[in-house]
Amino acid sequence: MKPLKKLQNTLGEFNDCAVQQAALLKFAAGAEATRESALSAGALIAVLHEKQLAARVKAEARIAAFNSLETHSRFQALYRG
Repeated sequence: MKPLKKLQNTLGEFNDCAVQQAALLKFAAGAEATRESALSAGALIAVLHEKQLAARVKAEARIAAFNSLETHSRFQALYRG
């Protein structure tokens, strides 16, 4: 179950970054945003984008590990009883 948990955590991190970026972009484009707050939101979006790219690389590696013969064998053993 550890590989699945690690994969879920990494996919969650990737998704969290996407959701946060969308919320910040919506805020920055809104009428209530000042120039300074829009610039700050843009900087945060850039940081979140970098974090998301790193999470993607990690997710790809975790997917490959989860899709391995070892994991498949473990699931087979677990469900065979």
